Amino acid sequence: MNKHMLAGVATATAMSLLAAAAAQATVVSFTLNSPDGPAAIGAFEYTTGATGTLGFADLSNFRFEVEGSGVTYHLHSALPNYAYFAFDTAAGAFVTGVGHGAAGDYAETLGAINGDYTKGYFVGLVPGGVDEYSTGTSNAFSNITYTEISSFGAVPEPATWAMMLVGVAGIGALIRRRAGKLAAA
Repeated sequence: MNKHMLAGVATATAMSLLAAAAAQATVVSFTLNSPDGPAAIGAFEYTTGATGTLGFADLSNFRFEVEGSGVTYHLHSALPNYAYFAFDTAAGAFVTGVGHGAAGDYAETLGAINGDYTKGYFVGLVPGGVDEYSTGTSNAFSNITYTEISSFGAVPEPATWAMMLVGVAGIGALIRRRAGKLAAA
């Protein structure tokens, strides 16, 4: 029975370590550049290994700010009436899409806007303009640079740490018990 218990504890510890190692994220920081400096800055995070064109639903984190607006948008503030995000992981760049509005079709790179255009942001074609609606801030930009693409291991959840500690303590207890039996014999 001790062999089975030891194998179970070792398996649980190995599974928790693999789960912690598998949860890696890729972070992409981007800047919309103008001749006078950044027109807007942002960053987003997705699970390492995701491929294809990603949308808002594929992100674990998102942040965007139009310079001079003082307003920062996060993933949880994606506005329900309208949201567009498409990032091609192979190209490492945003994918321009076509939106449909009351004034007709328009090209877009990134955006999230409420129904009455009083809150949100919109990034047009590259080169183009970026608008923040709650403050009326508009900036022109000439290109987008992706300043950081990195992968890192996620910090394990407290339950994962607890499971690892229980596994290590169990292995230690079995080794100590076995050492005590050998000394007595």
